[in-house]
Amino acid sequence: MVSRRTSTKSESNRYSSVGKTLVIMMIHILWTEVSAIDADIGPNGIVDYFLNESSSSPAIQLFRLDRTSGTLRVSSKLDREQFAVIVLPIFARDRGTPSLSASSEITLTLSDVNDNAPSFEQMSYDLYIAENAPIGSTVGTIVAKDADEGDNSDISFRIFGGADAKLFDIEEDAEQNGVVRILTRAEFDYEAKANKFFFELQASSGQLSSTVPVRIHVSDVNDNKPVLKDFVILMNRFDNVPMARQIGFIPAFDPDQNATLEYFLEENDLIEAEKYTGKILVKQEWKRNMDVTFKTCVSDGANTECSMCRFIHVLVEPDWLGESFTLSLARMTVDDFWDPMVFQRFRDAMSTLSNWKPSDIHIIGVKQHLDDVIHINLAITDHGRVVRGWRAIELVKESIKKLEKMTLLQVEVIRDESCANEPCSHMAKCRQTQKFVGEMKAHETDNFIARTLNTVNTFVCECPSGFTSSDSRGECDTRLDECYRGRCSNNSTCVAYENTYRCECKTGWIGRHCEISIHALTCVPGYCMSDSLCELEGNRMKCRHCKYKGEDTDDRCRLRSVSFEGEGLLNVNLDLPRTQWTMKFRISTIAHNGVLVFTGDKRSDYVEISIVDRVLKVQFSLGGEKVDAKMENDVENRVNDGEWHTVTVEYSNKQITMSLDDCETHPSILLNSSPNCAVRAKLNFEKKCEDPTVPCYRYLDVSNGLFLGGRPGTSKQIEKPFSGCISDLSVDNEEVDFSTIKEMHKVGQVNEGCRQRRDFCSTTEGQCTSTSKCTNRWGGRICSCPQAVHSTGECVGSLGTQDLRGQSLFEEESFVLYQPGQVSVPFEISFEFRSSRADMQVFALEFTQRNVHYNLEIDDGTLKYNIGDSSIEIPSPEVSSKHWMNVVVKFEADSVATSINGIYSAEVKASIADMNLESLYFGIAPGTGHPSRFEGCIRNVMVDGRAISVKKKGKTRAGCVVPNRCSVDSICPTESTCHRAWNKHKCKCHKSFVGDTCLPVCSVANVCSSGTCVASNTTAGYECICPTGKTGKNCQLEAPKQICPSGWWGTFPRCRRCSCSQTKGYETQCDKKTGACMCKKSHFSTMNGCVKCECGFGAESTECSSDGYCKCNGDAVGRRCDRCSRYDHQLDSKTLKCRLVAGKCPSEIEYSIQWPTSQKGSTVRQSCPSGESGLATRKCLESGRWSDVNSWNCTRPEYSIMVNKFDILEPAKLLTMVSNATNTESSIRGRNQQIAAEALSRLVDHEQSMPLKGRAHIKDMKFTEKLIESLGRVMSEQPADEYSTLISKLWSYAETVAETHELVTFLSPFFIANEHIVFASDKLDFGNILPKFNNFVDLRPSGFPRIRAIVIGTTQVVYSIIPYPRCDRCENPMISIVANTSDPIIVEYEIEEDDGWKYPECVRFDEKSGTWTTRGASLIGLNLTHAACEYNRIGVFTMFVNDQSSSIVRVAQIEDMTSPAIAGVALFLCFLSILLTLSRKSLKTHSVRIGFILFFAINILNLFFVHKTAINQAYCPVRNAMLSFTSFAPFAWLFLYGLYIYRMLADGSSSPSVTTSLLVGIVFPCVISCTTFFFTDNCSLSPNLWLFWFIVLPIGLFLLLSFYAAATSVLVSLHKKYDVFVAKYNVKRAVFQHFILTLFTLGMTLSGLFANQLPLQVEIMEISQSIVYLIASLVIFFWCVCDITSKSSDSNPNMWLDTQKSVMAESTIADPQCSSPLLSPQHHHNEEAVDPDWMPDVIPNNHHLSTINEPDTPRRQLQPQSRDVINILSSPDQILNEGIGHVYRNNMGSLPRLRSAQDEADDAYYTYTASRRYKNTTSTFNRE
Repeated sequence: MVSRRTSTKSESNRYSSVGKTLVIMMIHILWTEVSAIDADIGPNGIVDYFLNESSSSPAIQLFRLDRTSGTLRVSSKLDREQFAVIVLPIFARDRGTPSLSASSEITLTLSDVNDNAPSFEQMSYDLYIAENAPIGSTVGTIVAKDADEGDNSDISFRIFGGADAKLFDIEEDAEQNGVVRILTRAEFDYEAKANKFFFELQASSGQLSSTVPVRIHVSDVNDNKPVLKDFVILMNRFDNVPMARQIGFIPAFDPDQNATLEYFLEENDLIEAEKYTGKILVKQEWKRNMDVTFKTCVSDGANTECSMCRFIHVLVEPDWLGESFTLSLARMTVDDFWDPMVFQRFRDAMSTLSNWKPSDIHIIGVKQHLDDVIHINLAITDHGRVVRGWRAIELVKESIKKLEKMTLLQVEVIRDESCANEPCSHMAKCRQTQKFVGEMKAHETDNFIARTLNTVNTFVCECPSGFTSSDSRGECDTRLDECYRGRCSNNSTCVAYENTYRCECKTGWIGRHCEISIHALTCVPGYCMSDSLCELEGNRMKCRHCKYKGEDTDDRCRLRSVSFEGEGLLNVNLDLPRTQWTMKFRISTIAHNGVLVFTGDKRSDYVEISIVDRVLKVQFSLGGEKVDAKMENDVENRVNDGEWHTVTVEYSNKQITMSLDDCETHPSILLNSSPNCAVRAKLNFEKKCEDPTVPCYRYLDVSNGLFLGGRPGTSKQIEKPFSGCISDLSVDNEEVDFSTIKEMHKVGQVNEGCRQRRDFCSTTEGQCTSTSKCTNRWGGRICSCPQAVHSTGECVGSLGTQDLRGQSLFEEESFVLYQPGQVSVPFEISFEFRSSRADMQVFALEFTQRNVHYNLEIDDGTLKYNIGDSSIEIPSPEVSSKHWMNVVVKFEADSVATSINGIYSAEVKASIADMNLESLYFGIAPGTGHPSRFEGCIRNVMVDGRAISVKKKGKTRAGCVVPNRCSVDSICPTESTCHRAWNKHKCKCHKSFVGDTCLPVCSVANVCSSGTCVASNTTAGYECICPTGKTGKNCQLEAPKQICPSGWWGTFPRCRRCSCSQTKGYETQCDKKTGACMCKKSHFSTMNGCVKCECGFGAESTECSSDGYCKCNGDAVGRRCDRCSRYDHQLDSKTLKCRLVAGKCPSEIEYSIQWPTSQKGSTVRQSCPSGESGLATRKCLESGRWSDVNSWNCTRPEYSIMVNKFDILEPAKLLTMVSNATNTESSIRGRNQQIAAEALSRLVDHEQSMPLKGRAHIKDMKFTEKLIESLGRVMSEQPADEYSTLISKLWSYAETVAETHELVTFLSPFFIANEHIVFASDKLDFGNILPKFNNFVDLRPSGFPRIRAIVIGTTQVVYSIIPYPRCDRCENPMISIVANTSDPIIVEYEIEEDDGWKYPECVRFDEKSGTWTTRGASLIGLNLTHAACEYNRIGVFTMFVNDQSSSIVRVAQIEDMTSPAIAGVALFLCFLSILLTLSRKSLKTHSVRIGFILFFAINILNLFFVHKTAINQAYCPVRNAMLSFTSFAPFAWLFLYGLYIYRMLADGSSSPSVTTSLLVGIVFPCVISCTTFFFTDNCSLSPNLWLFWFIVLPIGLFLLLSFYAAATSVLVSLHKKYDVFVAKYNVKRAVFQHFILTLFTLGMTLSGLFANQLPLQVEIMEISQSIVYLIASLVIFFWCVCDITSKSSDSNPNMWLDTQKSVMAESTIADPQCSSPLLSPQHHHNEEAVDPDWMPDVIPNNHHLSTINEPDTPRRQLQPQSRDVINILSSPDQILNEGIGHVYRNNMGSLPRLRSAQDEADDAYYTYTASRRYKNTTSTFNRE
């Protein structure tokens, strides 16, 4: 054991020598062997090698060590990057026992090879770059690593691929291996279409590489402004459904994603926007329509954008949905429609259909129907009232083409299946409508937010026009004769149709009601149509220059025909009635098939009139079974002959009848003649349909108009198109005017007029030669000669050969053979033929090559030809024996063409180039290849235009000879005439005979149905006398009832509409005979409406008469049958006998209360009747009679509840209670009326106290309507003594509404009216006369009093009219006007004609005192029918009328005595002035002064009363004459006053001329006054009336004359040469006094006449006027006082006689005080009387001048003294003779005078007297 250990130890020491270090370059190869030396031998020396697997090194698993040999092998792939150095622990162990071991380690170092590809740090990269970064910017840095080392780890990069690789570049980092930067090669925009990019980046190391995806994101930079377009918000709200507060979001966006937006909305009361979300919210609920615009902005911080937000709020009322309709718009989506431009364009287009505004078009909902089709549900209002749905649909269909042009869309009226099964009973008509089913739904685009209603289709049953109810049940079961209105005039006849009527006018009358005469003095607008011109020709209107010709038009240039070419369809907006109609039209065609008229839908109701195999066919259905009728296919019934044919289609009683041309329809069907010209198809109903309440297919319900020219298919396809013309289309005699074809809906080609039937002969290219006759045919014309039906040249006199003259072939084997010789292609064959056969070969032509031949044949009336294997039909009219037919066949090398009559042709390709003509033949020619019988005549057979000879013929006759069938005896019945039809005949019955055997028409059974047939001289030869209830030519139609419809009264045809208020309890139907309103059963009519009958115990029943009287039994009398004939008797309830009641009032019923027997003098209290609370009282009078019942305290329940909730209920709820309560007008009395008045007063006060934003009038459009209607009803019952309270409330509310409308611009005008009140807010846009109705509909009931008001000076007004006010003396309507104007208001009232004169008094309501006053009111016009009042300002007005036949003038009541007192003082001053003037005895101008002062005082008196009196209109001329005289006279006397000054200066006159004074001061004003009397009949002082100018112009004239006199005197006073003269006589002061008098007189007159036009209160204005009168009077008074107080110091009054004194000396004697030259000083009897006071009111100066003594010279003595005084001014005569221009010359204002001898002496000797002291060398006076 020890040795082993030793051995072991020693071996271990030896084993330790085996450790090695290896560099592994390969795997699975032997790198080395491990060896250990063991000194032992045998088993102890055998060594095994092991890896120490207990080692923690993971690399040990990569190697294997051979146990025996010690070979070390690599077992797995070695990776240097994983294990760069590997240490393997090994040990060796021998096999001895015990085994000894030794351990060691092997260290392996791995060398690097390039076995690793570069790797990126991430699987993919997302890099970001800011937008707008410059080219070359670094996007990001990417790092790649390689696990290898050394050169094997070097990495290179490249962009490997990707869609956007070209947009980027890379840059490797030179200092860091494996680092690369991504660079840009372009600038990027985040808002661009692409803002994300992709490429792949490759990293390579040697041959190894790897790629990584790189995504580049462009990051947003705030470089864009927010986007906000103008947008529209449409918000529909249904009735009272709660409004959703959130509408949507402001449609703004910012292209920058990182932008934060803030939203702003202009401050308003309607909507708001949240700042950071843009959410649009409604501020409060609204119940009115609004269309307003607000400014909206959005900001991203750096940028702000603004736009306009249009907010449209529509309150959809329930009746709107009931009248709504649906349109389909093609090529449209919902998003496309909700665009402001498309939306507005659609509304604009719809508004043009009538006199609507775009705001009247209400879009209720829009739904996507198909991918490109939307359905729009809409309703239309007209001035606030909804338009009936059927009327709107009619207008749309009438103008659908115009609508499509304006909207650029395809429009169609939609009719869904809800009415397809005819769910309505009796004759009611189903109409599609909408029903509200849910809340609003929103649709938002970038410029529109639409919150429309969610509705579903439903239907309503309506009684259509022309139908009514036969009883009170209201069932639509009776057809009505539409002539009940009696509107046809000028002896015209009214003809009733189902839904309308026509007036059949007498000759010379036209128009809807035959109201227009064609014999006129001028053309009636609209008479001539289609842009033609109307001209008068012999007083008859003629239309010239019509663009349509011939049969295409009528005498008014209306287009009557259209043509189709087989590819067109025309839709006429004309719907067929449901139960009975007649359609007529004419057709001309050569077509065999085609639909002429179609209406309806093949899947339900429809009518189709078509041509099938050349004859007419009609087919119709009412929704179920289809029936048809087709005419017999006979030649006479065929319509493809190119001629005009009249088609008549009649529908009635579920059967349809069609006839052709002038067919006697009813007899023809009864006799079933052959061929029959009329057919009938009838629908048979199931038995259940006999009950009118069971839904069945009974009526023809079509609504898509008439389609002409085919049947409309899908995708604009036309089924069974028609080729031809349709003319004179009418339905129930309503003719269709095709002039508006451009406005009609059409598909394909539709031509105006019938081109194929125009007058070809009148055209230039259609002219025939002079020897031929031109005849129009279908599609062209023929030029006929005597021996040729059609000739292209001149007609020849006679045909030269028998061959040309013709052959007759009528035998079975008849034939004619021609062999023209050598004729080769090309050649032409021509001939003419006539035949009555509809099936035969006309001729055949054979060539030398027998395999080809040509033949022309008639196949059932149609021409066709065959050549080779081709068969060609020639489009031509039906072949008949009526005409010869010209045939021309042209054979060309490659074609064959055949023409008929030179009009109709057909060509076919055929190869006949080398063929020669062998023969041509007619009939069964022997030896030919295609013989066939021909029956008829031939002539003019030619080849290449030359006649050819007959080769052979058999059984023919020369010429065209046919037998005359009419020559055969008895060929026709006795009562007929034979008409030859070439080789046939036709028997035409005489008038009043019908059928194949021509029976008397009246002998035909049921020819008049249930009527009586009588022979007559009419066109048909008979007439049917129809029994009651039947109509029509053959009494085959049910006649409409000739009655007045429900809701009308009168006698047919003069029916009038009932006008009964249902709110008063009246029935809708009034009395049929009188029109009186009727109450329902057991009720009778009173002034307040219907009241229940109050029949007492003495009545036979509970029923009463219309006036409330019950039918009595026994001794009962009275209205209620509850009392006796004597007041002191009482009716016994059992015996119905009267017995005496002593000392008591008998028991009786009154006010529905049983009043007991009561003692005299007692007051009885009883409970109010059923339904009312409170106590009623009644007094038994001492006489034993009952007093009236005092029911004032009887209150209805609704009023009792109301009064208890005054302070609790909201205003809207309170108003609803008031409105509901007052709807029953009979309840508005007593306490009820008081409660209602109190409630309304509270509502008005509350509304007035609310701030503007909170007023209910703004929020709810129905609030004011309910308030006013209730107020009108309550005012109609308000006691007279309390009426002023409600007047004040009405005025207050009108002011509130006016203020609201002025401040809130989106409020629209409105109009409220019932029988009690009119209340309106209107804009004065199209006139200033109220009421006017351009903004709303006139809702005033019939009989409403007519009153007009003229308001000027404003653009908006609120007014109300009370037709029958209950105030005292209020017999005329009361009107209130609120407007922002200071101009006067003129109101015109109607007055009743009466024998006695009624005195009108214009009054206005004083709001302060609550009374009526005449202040500010004046009567300005009056005649027998109207009175006009003028009010100086706005307010409440009416007119009192008193019966005062003896009254002429009425003075208004004067309450404030301030103004009269002041005016009285002014008159007193005038009186004192007159006394002062009279006291001056020395004054010679008494007449002028007194005249002026007197008329001045009279003028004050007149002016004071002119606006305080109301005068009879008949006496207005007298009043005007007085006013003119008194206003004008003071100015005339002022002129006289100035004239005297002028005359004294001119000729020295010392006293006024009496003649001039009377002439100017009295006579002339009288003349003007008389003129005013005759030329003025109106009391108004308006400038546009004569009175104004008759006052102003004379005053102006005398002011000008006074100015001339004053100006002349002033000019003198301004010149230096006359200073002494002016100083002595003080001219300036005199003129100044005259000026002051004139000024104050003028001011007083103007203030008195026109001050009431100023915007002042009446009291202030009157006091101001009186003050002006007082001031003017004071001026006159001081003027007179000044004269009295002056004293004269003149000691020598005769100074003018002292020729020795100078003027300077003489002037010193002047009185220093205010002396006047008009004072008359005393003269010495021995002196020549020269008055020194010659100048009126000229005051000499008060200082004395020194005397200038001049020597007396001979020259002085030689001066002639021809005049007493010196003339300074020219005489008036000179002024008048030479003109005022003579006065002012030399630009110095010098004044002329007459030249005298003294002037000559002065010039010669330079000598001057005292009065001629200036040398006139440069004088300003002219010497002439």
